[in-house]
Amino acid sequence: EKAGHAGVLQDFQRRTRQHQEVETWENSWADAGKWLRQLAEKFVPNPLDQTNFDLSAKEDTEIHKCAATVQARLKDIADALEELATKADQIVAEWQTSRDASSWKRSVDAALKAYQDLRTKLAEEEAGDPVAYGDLVQRRQSIEQRLKDLSDRRRQVKKLRKEADACLQRLLEIRRELTESRKKFLNNILKGNPYVRIQVVPYGARETIEREFRSLLQRESGGFEKDIGSPGGEGLLGELYKNGSQPEDIERALKKIKQRIRDIAEGSHDPTTLSDKRFASHINKLPPEAIDRLDLWFPEDSLEVQYSSTGDGQRFRSIQEGSPGQKTAALLAFLLSYGDEPLVLDQPEDDLDNHLIYNLIVKQLREVKRHRQIIVVTHNAHIVVNGDAELVVALRREAARHRSVPEVCRKRLYGTRSAPSWRVGVKLSNNGTAESRWRSAMCDSRNVSDSPGTTHRPSGEQQPNGTVNCNAS
Repeated sequence: EKAGHAGVLQDFQRRTRQHQEVETWENSWADAGKWLRQLAEKFVPNPLDQTNFDLSAKEDTEIHKCAATVQARLKDIADALEELATKADQIVAEWQTSRDASSWKRSVDAALKAYQDLRTKLAEEEAGDPVAYGDLVQRRQSIEQRLKDLSDRRRQVKKLRKEADACLQRLLEIRRELTESRKKFLNNILKGNPYVRIQVVPYGARETIEREFRSLLQRESGGFEKDIGSPGGEGLLGELYKNGSQPEDIERALKKIKQRIRDIAEGSHDPTTLSDKRFASHINKLPPEAIDRLDLWFPEDSLEVQYSSTGDGQRFRSIQEGSPGQKTAALLAFLLSYGDEPLVLDQPEDDLDNHLIYNLIVKQLREVKRHRQIIVVTHNAHIVVNGDAELVVALRREAARHRSVPEVCRKRLYGTRSAPSWRVGVKLSNNGTAESRWRSAMCDSRNVSDSPGTTHRPSGEQQPNGTVNCNAS
């Protein structure tokens, strides 16, 4: 090229690329006639088999005529396709004729001849290896094609990343909508409730963040404490709540954490920012889908439960500061305020004073029973009477009907057949309080009532009303 032959070489390269483009374009449609003929051959079905038909029958003859009509119409379409195939062949022939007669074809041939003459001249003068130059030209063309393909792929990757970012943004919006739905749900359910108030704290479940984050990074076994860290501590997770607890602050910090992990996975991070280089090695070994799952992760919301120490909707305090009775009252206030499915309450009066029993349980039972079924197990007569119970089932012991536990168990479960040895767990209630103690004894050392008012079950626990449940040992 530097010896004064650059014009010939450049013209040859340009015409060669043009010829390749024209040839590629021609090959994309030149077989149209062949395709149409293949389609025409497949278009017409075989005639309807007459083996299972009686052509002397009117209905069989009718369906055969219908099938023949359809086949004839399809044959017309196939004939039309054959005509189109012939036209396509004519177009190809006319194109090739006009192409070969064009001035462009003459320019291509002239460039090729000039290049071949140049190669001959260089070979005679021993001025270089023209064959090697031709190979280099072909290699350059191949590399240029690869660069073009890479450029197309870059554009495709850029487009996919843009779509992925849009999906992630939509996911963030849906996550915000989920938090707002939770807030609206609690506000509607507990509106005007004088006993409990529950607020949603966006991304506030700090106690589960480290476990979830480690699970996504496939490092549940521990390690890399300084790099992974924890909320309120050091490391990546220490940055999550560092700039505030507002949702926008947490979302910005979370986005930076995810980008840090992606930078490590792609090898574009600053190694000096890591306390342990093995952390980068661990991230590099993760499959790409693990990093994608991290992009979809958000910390869970938490609930801030407050109770009214006076029970009148005033002086709300954190549930963590409440007594067992106040915690029970807050939970009951929520359960009785939501839902219409059947509800079973086991001794709801535990840890509650008479004032709370009446104002919280009795009053709400009267209201709630209108739209849901409630079953209450209780020792408190006020709940039964003042709660306006519609059905009362009393369980009692009768000393005359007492029998040994093994005898009752065998009768209930095995009839007269032999049965394995049994151990019974007996829950003894201390005058209706929440505290209970467990005693284990062999069944032959305990007696249990077999009266109609007492229920026996093969598994579970003994209720304070005297029901005994046996478990095989």
